[in-house]
Amino acid sequence: METIFLIGYSGCGKSMIGKLLAARKNKNFINTNEYIEKKEDSSILEIYETKGEMYFRNLETYVLDNVDLNDSIVSLGSGITNNYSNLLKIKKNGKTIFLRATPETLYNNLKDDFIVKPHIKDNYNIEYISKLYNKNINNYYELSNYVIDVDNKSINEIFSETLFYYNKINKITCKIFIM
Repeated sequence: METIFLIGYSGCGKSMIGKLLAARKNKNFINTNEYIEKKEDSSILEIYETKGEMYFRNLETYVLDNVDLNDSIVSLGSGITNNYSNLLKIKKNGKTIFLRATPETLYNNLKDDFIVKPHIKDNYNIEYISKLYNKNINNYYELSNYVIDVDNKSINEIFSETLFYYNKINKITCKIFIM
């Protein structure tokens, strides 16, 4: 079975969808940000503030190089794809599903969580989120095998589409029997 990487900007639903998919398919779920927080015994925000963004980006690369991600569902941090070598490692080691959302959706989804997001904690507005999103979007497209639009969809709808692509990636066919 293929490793499935979920990519997209903060607030698109990668962690929630990843946990649901891993539970449904009985796979290991790895959230790179949560892994880093546990390894460092510190929040992402604290890592940024005390050790800097470069230190954090090196930790993301460490996860890709040193954590067994095989046959797992992996939620990637939104900026991990800005490092070209990370992008190549992700491409080589699995398939990606891009959960695409507009900056307006991201803004609304982050309203209860923005204070702990290093890049937006002091600039929580749609214009700034758009700027950061646009910085990442080309890498998301380059890396993605499949794209799911999440705007105006329920978690169940997004999960159903993700499950469809998971099955397609892993060549799983589903048969429905009507009695």
